[in-house]
Amino acid sequence: MIVRCFLISVTPPHSKVAGSEFGRVSGEVGLSHVAPSKPSLPYGLYPRLILMHLTTKALLHRERTFYVGKSANSFLALMGIANNGGANGTWTRAREQLHRLCLTSYSYHDRS
Repeated sequence: MIVRCFLISVTPPHSKVAGSEFGRVSGEVGLSHVAPSKPSLPYGLYPRLILMHLTTKALLHRERTFYVGKSANSFLALMGIANNGGANGTWTRAREQLHRLCLTSYSYHDRS
């Protein structure tokens, strides 16, 4: 329960931000995101969906490791994200945000 509330409170940015660092504080907790300048920070809907999916799987399985598919495409299929191709297709955008999410470093901090 604490993990879910934490990730909801300190989500990645809603829209594209300039730079490669982003921080969010909610009450007593905060999370810093640091990414390489290329491709930069994850943002928008897909990083949130990915984090929610992974958190839910971890809580349901009560394990530190679990299956997420053989590839990015199989992972997105397991999440139920439709395979709409093209430069602006669903999978193209979701894969880009998954890539950004995986390259980002996260630091938790609290005020205690």
